Amino acid sequence: MKKKTLLKLSGKARVTCLALLGVFFVGGAAQTVFAVGNITDSFYVYESTGNTWYQTEPRAKRDYTSCYVYHKGNIPAYFSVYSDNANFTYGAREYYVGVGEVRYIPNLVKESGKAECFLLIHPAENVPATIYGYWSPDSV
Repeated sequence: MKKKTLLKLSGKARVTCLALLGVFFVGGAAQTVFAVGNITDSFYVYESTGNTWYQTEPRAKRDYTSCYVYHKGNIPAYFSVYSDNANFTYGAREYYVGVGEVRYIPNLVKESGKAECFLLIHPAENVPATIYGYWSPDSV
């Protein structure tokens, strides 16, 4: 019945209907193409003896968004975004993230033509601590 209704539409109405369907499908494809960032969370954890630094494993950087950090350690920590042993954190050399906080860390990794990045992390206090949480190189 629906097929017959579409076929009965006048030429102008049929073109309008097909154009709207085209916009719908192209719009859906554009959203799919946009969501190519590396947004899967990775777990990080290390035991700090005080003022020690930790480097996460490098991960692919696929878009121009900020890195995502959800810090769950037992003390606050500082985070920087690095690639090829250079700091690409934007706006500051490092960002403070409290326990249980989420932080989006702006960076210029992709803008600089780099393909991957990692976090450099150190505790905010010079005491033994467990530093852990989740991060992703790209965010939504």
